[in-house]
Amino acid sequence: MLGYSLYFEKESDFEKQIEKFNGFDLLFTSLHYSASDQTYERFLDLKSRAKNLEICVDINNQTLKDHPDLLDMDLIIRLDFGFNLREIASLSKKSQIAINASTVNYKFLEDLARAGANMANMIAIHNYYPLVFSGLSQEYFLNQNELINLLA
Repeated sequence: MLGYSLYFEKESDFEKQIEKFNGFDLLFTSLHYSASDQTYERFLDLKSRAKNLEICVDINNQTLKDHPDLLDMDLIIRLDFGFNLREIASLSKKSQIAINASTVNYKFLEDLARAGANMANMIAIHNYYPLVFSGLSQEYFLNQNELINLLA
């Protein structure tokens, strides 16, 4: 799967951005930096234009409280902060859920499965920060991927 990110901090011509990344499968965006009604309206506009892409939206628990309809939009929900294991397990029965591949550990994945999560509805996505010295080492990256694949 090949994806790209698009954020709402800057004005963007969504049509132009979608065309620029023609051939990509996934569009990643965030609804909690900066969370506002205007951001949500821009997200809905983007979603209506990105018909041939899977959309993964990064949210926190407040975003979901403000916009529970996100669970009905056939999105990949990337859970950032504010969710406990029981909530994650419950959400995985309604939507495809993305967890942070860069920070999970075996105990978390095991506890998630024990909490009744639909593991077939779970994907793991590594964080990406476009900052110098913020990347993962190749060894850590590969070890995290091995760990995730153990419970897949």
